[in-house]
Amino acid sequence: MLQRTLQTDSRQKYFLYMPRQGGNAAKIFITVHGISRNVREHAKEFASYAEKYGVVMIAPYFPADCFPDYPRLGRKGNRADIVLDAIVAEVVQLT
Repeated sequence: MLQRTLQTDSRQKYFLYMPRQGGNAAKIFITVHGISRNVREHAKEFASYAEKYGVVMIAPYFPADCFPDYPRLGRKGNRADIVLDAIVAEVVQLT
């Protein structure tokens, strides 16, 4: 599992897991942390799922200072869905 920084925004972090069998054209599975922002735990727990099913796993991190209200898509702070789209686009290029 890799911790990555979005190439277009050095403040944006995410975890990426590439299964041993998969990669090119593999389906993408996204796990989003809860309000406790436990992204590392989500990534660790779902890595075995990603391996078992041959999917690329993305676990974005939405820090409280930039995304105070991330589940509500930008009522306060940045819009998490727009950042997630950028992360997915980057991962598609990497795989």
